[in-house]
Amino acid sequence: MKIIRIAIFVLLTMLITAPVYAEWIYRNKTDPMTDDKIVVAMILGTDDKGQSAALIFRERAQDGLGIMFIVDNGIILGNSAYIRFDDNKPEVLFARSKPSSKGVYNTVLLYPTTSDSDIMDLLIKTHNAKRVLVQVGLYGAGSGVYEFDPAGFDFNKFIDKAP
Repeated sequence: MKIIRIAIFVLLTMLITAPVYAEWIYRNKTDPMTDDKIVVAMILGTDDKGQSAALIFRERAQDGLGIMFIVDNGIILGNSAYIRFDDNKPEVLFARSKPSSKGVYNTVLLYPTTSDSDIMDLLIKTHNAKRVLVQVGLYGAGSGVYEFDPAGFDFNKFIDKAP
């Protein structure tokens, strides 16, 4: 588990230092401890101040499909986040903070707040949207709103590789 977090952090660090493109990045690897397959689809976005963030969909045998949100600079506060697809009403998500390898809380796991909406629904909405906004509370900076251009998400590159 720790190796997976470190690998994702290293990948994200390499990608955030590069220019932000509206391109999905797909990765799959095998957990060296369990031999379970891990599949990741990630896209980078920015806020109105040019700060970078990543929206990540991850599929693992141990916990299924999940969503992570990671900011490049800042500490994410609170236990909720908002996600908005195009001009639709924002949806509230539970946010559970996770520290980075440096102990900074710049990562949250996002969960739907109702049984009507699950993570697969959010993945489908992301696939169909022209614009996705994610808002989280940031320490000392109020609320950060990050914009993602999800064009080009390929279900086959993600779902077909899933465990």
